[in-house]
Amino acid sequence: MRWERIHPDRIEVVERFYEGEFDDNKTDAGRRSVPLDSFGILRGVLDAAWQRSKDRNPRNLVFTNARGGPVNRRNLLRRQLKPTIKKLGLPASVDFRSFRTMHSSLMSNIGVRPEVTRDNMGHATVDVTQNVYNRQEAAGSGPVPPSTHIGVGMKTSPRFVRLYLDVRSDD
Repeated sequence: MRWERIHPDRIEVVERFYEGEFDDNKTDAGRRSVPLDSFGILRGVLDAAWQRSKDRNPRNLVFTNARGGPVNRRNLLRRQLKPTIKKLGLPASVDFRSFRTMHSSLMSNIGVRPEVTRDNMGHATVDVTQNVYNRQEAAGSGPVPPSTHIGVGMKTSPRFVRLYLDVRSDD
């Protein structure tokens, strides 16, 4: 993500960095505008990153490695996310896709139209959003007790997070 793609109310997704290369998004649907959250959480993170940035050229990347280049996703997962996942007591199987699954499932469960979630996630069809990424709480399992806060301004519990991160039960 480049600074020039961040606007006061949204982020434009127009390219991706994958396996060491900048490239167009996988599909036309991947080219999209994603609205910022109404709580201002993401805006605050982006503003703080801007203040820490040494070079504020609009073409520069928002999140970089120590040399100013793109962040390697495997390093990010291994060095940052996995230790945090472990501290939170979540299964080791949690990965980037788990967060996409959680987003889709949370959006569905709070009543967001599938088309909106599809557009936010950059999917070409609702079918991918609903059938690949969406998880529903098991019927009869009862309400999820609130106990901890997550970044979207909702209350949830560790059980809720485990369910929506789509983790394997054998972990």
